[in-house]
Amino acid sequence: MEIVISIVAKVAELLVVPIKRQIGYVIDCNTNIQNLKNEVKKLTDAKTRVIHSIEEARRKGEEIEAEVLNWLESVDGIRYQLGKAAKKELTVIVDLREKGKFDGVAHRPAPSGIGPVKEYEAFESRDSVVNAIVDALKDGAVNMVGVYGMGGLGKTTLVLKVAEQVKEGRLFEKVVLALVSQTPDIRRIQGEIADGLGLKLDAETDKGRASQLCEGLKKMTCKIPGTQTMRVLVILDDIWKELKLEDVGIPHEGCKILMSSRIESVLSREMAWIVQGTFHIGSKQETDWHTLVDELKASCLLLEGDNDGSVKMHDVVQSFAIDVASRDHHVLVVTDELKEWPTNDVLQQCSRISSPYRKIPDLPAILECPNLRSFILLNKDPSLQIPDNFFREMKELKVLGLTEVNLSPLPSSLQFLENLQTLCLDHCVLEDISIVGELKKLQVLSLNSSNLVCLPREIGKLTRLLLLDLGNCVRLEVISPNVLSSLTG
Repeated sequence: MEIVISIVAKVAELLVVPIKRQIGYVIDCNTNIQNLKNEVKKLTDAKTRVIHSIEEARRKGEEIEAEVLNWLESVDGIRYQLGKAAKKELTVIVDLREKGKFDGVAHRPAPSGIGPVKEYEAFESRDSVVNAIVDALKDGAVNMVGVYGMGGLGKTTLVLKVAEQVKEGRLFEKVVLALVSQTPDIRRIQGEIADGLGLKLDAETDKGRASQLCEGLKKMTCKIPGTQTMRVLVILDDIWKELKLEDVGIPHEGCKILMSSRIESVLSREMAWIVQGTFHIGSKQETDWHTLVDELKASCLLLEGDNDGSVKMHDVVQSFAIDVASRDHHVLVVTDELKEWPTNDVLQQCSRISSPYRKIPDLPAILECPNLRSFILLNKDPSLQIPDNFFREMKELKVLGLTEVNLSPLPSSLQFLENLQTLCLDHCVLEDISIVGELKKLQVLSLNSSNLVCLPREIGKLTRLLLLDLGNCVRLEVISPNVLSSLTG
């Protein structure tokens, strides 16, 4: 019996040690697993904090540090198992969490960008167009949107209003605008976009800068694991002719593009862009005018011009048109040098006068043309002076066009043109134009390329005005308060 007890005791002794070891292993394994779960939870919380910091930095237009992006990729690449490897994996996760303690996740804040549109009250009637453009920009299938219309109708103000609205609605985190103009300066356009995005372009050539801008936009709009994609809207304002996106450095994908132009074809056919949405700003009169021009071109009475939006007429057709107009409609067209003005009897019946860069005699003190509807003078004589009472007897005049004329000061007789609807003073020498505010029926006022310095408050009285062209008025410094808001109020 003693032998049996001794054997049992020996067996029990041999079994107790392995059992103790196994129990110890289970306890250690459970501890490691629990520690691993705790550290994974801490790592997940750390990742969430970093993502929040990244999103805040991107809203400010800051650039995310490369080590932060690499850390996020490493966290996303972690794969762990609960078991014997838990202790080893625990060390890796603790080390990764420690590396995620960044002093900062980004650098270099971007400029403030486009500010509020103060004069938009003048365009409240076009809210439907603004809303339609915003809806198009919301469409995930649309990358480019175009706005076209005559100069002076407020396309720039309209796209600025769109920019303001999409920023307020958080449709885009970054909205930048670049003015293209009639003579595009690629370097300046690149700089305006880069400044708005907080990017630095230091390449020597335009091509090098385009590459830097393109890469910057791609990085800004690329998908970062666990974060929202940065949404960027680039506005290219006042495009006149072909502008290749790649020359500027704007990628065709990633960001969205809003363009404005006077010419619809610039936004589509001639630029070979896929513009998924185009919006027209204009009036019924402009539509009727375009329809008439299209009909004349279809009848071969007008030909395509050398410049965008222009037309020309064959010499034979022009000569015939002038003969018919002179004979049947009392139109005076100066086709060659005019040595003296017609007699008063002829002028009394005259309905239209046109002198396109022709030599003419000195203007009379008063041009007595009571039936005159249109007076066009394209001047090439810098010494030409318009007498103060020249317009006194033209009370039925509806269209007055003066180009490259010294109108300093404006003739006081201008105030007698109570039926005037169109006034074009392009390339003219101008000072005080307050008197223009008395032309209550005026619908079109063009001061393009004039040397005007101040747009006076009296212009705000022109409540019927449909078009105000201040294009290329490089010396314009002051627009009196509330002038623009009064025009369509």
